[in-house]
Amino acid sequence: ASMEDFEKLLQQVLGQDNEARRQSEAVYKNLLSQQPDQVVQALLHVARYSTNQFVRSLSHLSIFRCTPVCSVLS
Repeated sequence: ASMEDFEKLLQQVLGQDNEARRQSEAVYKNLLSQQPDQVVQALLHVARYSTNQFVRSLSHLSIFRCTPVCSVLS
């Protein structure tokens, strides 16, 4: 998937449509479990380059949640 597709996925996670949000969350969780390195790279890209501040914020939070240092801080 391209960075644009990944950003669209994150936009859907933030969307108002409950079914689309559930599906997007499931796709994200699957990607994270199958390709964690690529997901982190995509999150970093979106966090830096997205023009949507809400998507950037979600990216930052998601990066924080999926890095090992979080388990030490929890």
